[in-house]
Amino acid sequence: MSLRESIKRILKEENKLPLSFRRRFHEMDELLFELMKTTYAPHKICTYNNSEQFINHLTFDIINEHMYYKYFEHIDDLSEEWESLYRIMEKYLMNKYHTKLDEYYHINCGD
Repeated sequence: MSLRESIKRILKEENKLPLSFRRRFHEMDELLFELMKTTYAPHKICTYNNSEQFINHLTFDIINEHMYYKYFEHIDDLSEEWESLYRIMEKYLMNKYHTKLDEYYHINCGD
């Protein structure tokens, strides 16, 4: 597959999401960095049993406690639509930050 075809495929996939939703990805990035300075500062994260528990809790916090109430509360939180949006946001955060968050946990809390 050529670079041009890859770019077309990626753009086509991204365009399946509503524009209003795609705009929120940078909001999640900013929120993650803000929470890492406050709620999930190094001295506060070692209460989690392992890095996966920490990452899952942080992801849930960003999506359910912040993004939902700030941008998506007009959607029923038990609906398939919300579940789909949740999974997309979760996938985005995991793909972009999982390795860095895992390292962050291990640097600050050990194994």
